[in-house]
Order: sequence, then C-alpha cells, then structure tokens
Amino acid sequence: MHTLENVIEWAIRLASHPNQSNRRGRSNRRNTSVPQRSGSLTRAPNGSILPPSVPTRSTSATPDLRPSILQINQAAPTEPTYPSINRFYRQPERPLPPTPQEPTEIRGQVTSDYRTSPQEEVHQVTPAHQELYCYYPEEIYLSSVLPTRTPRELRHFQEHCFRIYQHQEGLDIVYEHGINRIRQITTSPLNFQGLLWKSKTTLSIGGITEYYCWIRRHTRANNVARVNLEPAYQVDYDWTESLWTVGRLARHPST
Repeated sequence: MHTLENVIEWAIRLASHPNQSNRRGRSNRRNTSVPQRSGSLTRAPNGSILPPSVPTRSTSATPDLRPSILQINQAAPTEPTYPSINRFYRQPERPLPPTPQEPTEIRGQVTSDYRTSPQEEVHQVTPAHQELYCYYPEEIYLSSVLPTRTPRELRHFQEHCFRIYQHQEGLDIVYEHGINRIRQITTSPLNFQGLLWKSKTTLSIGGITEYYCWIRRHTRANNVARVNLEPAYQVDYDWTESLWTVGRLARHPST
C-alpha cells in the first residue's frame, strides 16, 4: 500500500528526469539498421542480399476529399492528358472540300434548235399592243391643250406626212379643217367653247406647220349666239428633228 510519502517521492523523481524516455526512443531509432544498396542489389546489416524492392505509392488512411483536377500536358498546354476531354481543347478535324474541276470542252456541232417534249407546255409572251396617238394632218383635233407626242409617235407622224408630201413634186399641201367638221362629234360647236381646235395643217419643204384656234362664243343683241375662232398657237415640226416649236398665232390662219 502506497503512502503519501511514497507518492511524493515518485513525483519528485519523475520531475528530475523529464527527457529520459524521449532519449531512449531516439537512441532506439539511431540503432535501427537501414539496408544498404550495392549497385543493383540490396544488402542487409547481417550481410545477406535482399531482393530489389519496387517503390510503391503510399496510401493515406484518410481519403482525399479534394475534387479531381485534370492534369494538363505542360509541354503542350493545349493538349490534355485525358483523351475524354480532348474535344474541349481541340477543334474537330474536318475533311477538306473537294477541289473544283475545270469545265471540260464540249466538242461537236452545237445547234440552237430546241424541241419541247410532249409533256412540256409552250408559253409565249405576247407584248401588249401600244396604241399610237400621232394626230395625223388629215384628222380633226379638239382638246384643252396642244398635242404632245412621244419620240416614237413623232417619228410615225413625220414619216406619214413626208410620204404624202414627196408625191406632190415640191408643192405645199394644205389641210383645212373648218369648224363645221366638228359636227361629226357634236350638234353645235358652242358645246366645246373654250377648247382648242386645229383649223389648218400645212406640209412644205421646210416641214410641217399646225394652226390652232380657241372656240369662242360671239353674241349680238337680238341675234343668235355664233361660234368664233380666235387665233391661238402655231406649232412647227422639222422633217427629221425630234422636236417642235410653239409660237403665238397673231392672226387667223385662213387670212
């Protein structure tokens, strides 16, 4: 049975030698024999030859909970070591398009004839007929404005007048259009008062000349209203030029 004095003495002795157990452990580690390598063989302290040991990767008792990090090839960082992720770093290789071939020369007789098969339908586009307003000299003209002609209409007008003129051996040709001709379209000229009436057309060596008059109403006391032609415009055309000139008509073309 331990007394209080024995316990105190044991505690004092333990406190006076605190590193004794640690020194003993260190000396034990120093005396531990380490196998010596000799060339490719390993010798133990007692001189016996041990088989070569293969280094193995140490494993830890606790599993590594860190997420796995993909190892990248340091020599070529763009190429990973894992083939399964190559598609994230490398563009897929696509085959090159075929080289276009130069057209080969076609030898033989080439014809422009084309024959349709019975299954094909022939669709022919017919241009719409354009009506020409040439206002020839033998026709009457009644309007609020002077006639205008397109270049095509003017050409037809000049050719028509020249065919008439060239058979008269240089003599002037005069087309008189009296106001009474207006009765072809109306019962009274006064129905068109205020409009222009082509009263005369002359074909001469210098070209074509047209004379236009206003249709006016002339009234007197105790008399019936009568029609009066008031001088208006004179239009001159050349035989070949695509133009015309307009001037004021000073007097009635019949005088």
